[in-house]
Amino acid sequence: MKKNWLVYAFLLLGGGMSMVSCSKDDNNNDNQPTQTLFWTDGAGDYSPSSTSNKLTLPQLSGALDLTAGRAVSLAKEEADTTKAQLSLTNFFPEQAKVVFDNVDMTQGTDGTSYSFTASTTIDGDTLAATGTLKGIGSANKELSLTTRRGVNAFSPLVGTWQLTFDPTTKAADVFLKVNTGDAATDTQYGMMGSLLGGAIAAKVKEVDVYLTQDGLFDFKWMPVDTDGLVGMPAAVKAMGVTIPYYITNNNSTLNIAIDKNLIPLLGQLVSTLGAGNPALKDLDLTTLIPALVQAKVILDQGGFYAIPLQASASGNTAQFFVGKDMLAPLMTALSPMLSGLLTSLPADEQAAIGQILQSLPTVIGSASQFDFGLGFTKAAN
Repeated sequence: MKKNWLVYAFLLLGGGMSMVSCSKDDNNNDNQPTQTLFWTDGAGDYSPSSTSNKLTLPQLSGALDLTAGRAVSLAKEEADTTKAQLSLTNFFPEQAKVVFDNVDMTQGTDGTSYSFTASTTIDGDTLAATGTLKGIGSANKELSLTTRRGVNAFSPLVGTWQLTFDPTTKAADVFLKVNTGDAATDTQYGMMGSLLGGAIAAKVKEVDVYLTQDGLFDFKWMPVDTDGLVGMPAAVKAMGVTIPYYITNNNSTLNIAIDKNLIPLLGQLVSTLGAGNPALKDLDLTTLIPALVQAKVILDQGGFYAIPLQASASGNTAQFFVGKDMLAPLMTALSPMLSGLLTSLPADEQAAIGQILQSLPTVIGSASQFDFGLGFTKAAN
């Protein structure tokens, strides 16, 4: 009996210890802290070509891939580590690298994603970015980003502009403002503007230029033998091709930009058109663009090239033009194209125009002013 009691006591003791042990284990499991994932665990550099830090750009991933060259950096703010500093490279024509400070990161319900909205202002233009950071805590993180732009709403250049035609002569408003110090030369070149205006009027009866509030440039024209406006081919627009613009120097410079990813497409277009066009057959963009960048005719804006046109707006009229600083190197760079254009003209015109083209670089170089451009009237809203 005593022996049985000892066994029974031993079993009770062992069972109690087991229960204590199990209870302790269970409590440990119940109170095990879950891992908290912060957006800082996803800080780093993101690019379209990366697999671990993948950058996806829904706006630029259409039929024509325009994502090459884009990059995003996400880092902690030094002053407030709960906020992010967002750096975008080659997204905006205004500036190659745009930094957004003090960006709030909002955690998603899944606990592994964060979203954000950021904006900043450069020269009156509003630049914004919206994105979602996913896969925090995993080997493959993904940052999805969309951007938008808005130009200065108070700029007098924003709106729709129509090429002005003289009501009497019907000629387009083409002007050459020349000051060489020689009255005869100045008058001769001034008359060329009228001749060019008449040549334009013989081809088109309307030209519209659109400078939209969201920073996009476009233009359309109406040939003399039709009643409809013609613009960028629908097939090209379907590829996602857009032409941004931005305004600088207190509304005196209109910068027309082009995404560098579009240059190969433009090269193919020039090559196709050049097959039957003497003016384009010797035009090589791979050599022309670097030469124009070096001459500052074209600006290198990171992911974009920009053509700076001088602008002057007053009331409902505006002039867009180029001056001698741009025309001189432009004439040199485009000399093969001008030579080809000359050979396409009627024989009786080649000698006279050829003489003008030959003397033009010298005249531009010696002139104190040589402005060439077009006059426009603002369309009613």
